[in-house]
Amino acid sequence: MIRYLLCILLLPALTLAESPHDVFPEGKGKQTVINNCTVCHSYKLITQSSFSKRRWNELIDWMQEKQGLWQLTPEDREEITSYLATHYGEKLGCSGMYSSSFSRPNILE
Repeated sequence: MIRYLLCILLLPALTLAESPHDVFPEGKGKQTVINNCTVCHSYKLITQSSFSKRRWNELIDWMQEKQGLWQLTPEDREEITSYLATHYGEKLGCSGMYSSSFSRPNILE
């Protein structure tokens, strides 16, 4: 009986779990970002980031060179970087860890 009650009480919490489909704003490239980026990264890491399109491209280069990211088609890469720069682009005056002024730690060099 207790197990049954716990299941009933916990069910709403389980159904409220966020998914990338619910978190990322609508726009061209959303599904491409979900399909390629959330394979390795939590959506939270992406949504907390703030980079220019150029910097998003540099990060993809680094992931491909150092982390084994697969090659993206030019179309997918353009969609991803445009979407990310539009929705998680450089923020003026942002000085936090995920700002555009973020300098790579030595391990990324």
